[in-house]
Amino acid sequence: MILAIYTCLAILCIVFLQSGIDKVIHFKSEKDFVQSHFSKTPLNKMSGALFVILTVLEITSGVLSAGGIIHLYLHENVIMANLASVLSSITLLSLLLGQRVAKDYAGAQTIIIYLIPVVLLFITLELYQL
Repeated sequence: MILAIYTCLAILCIVFLQSGIDKVIHFKSEKDFVQSHFSKTPLNKMSGALFVILTVLEITSGVLSAGGIIHLYLHENVIMANLASVLSSITLLSLLLGQRVAKDYAGAQTIIIYLIPVVLLFITLELYQL
């Protein structure tokens, strides 16, 4: 069970830190892409601010996931893993909503793949805490 928790946290750490750091490094081109992606949606005027919020959510989710691994290993406590799972689900659901609003259904399907480890993490954490 512990191995499943570590694995899910590692997946989330890799996904979110890579994505968040990439958004920071290539800020202008990533922001331009998001603004063009949402140019014909009700989120058009807010897309720049939402991009920044999403970047912060992704980096925070990745850091919490890494912290969850370390905290579980050092203290045998899952509080940070729980926080990582909650914030990761919020981040992915935000991405899913954005893809659906932009009518990017293929992109929305991809987000579901990343939600699977989050759901597995929720279930595994619940079982671990029993």
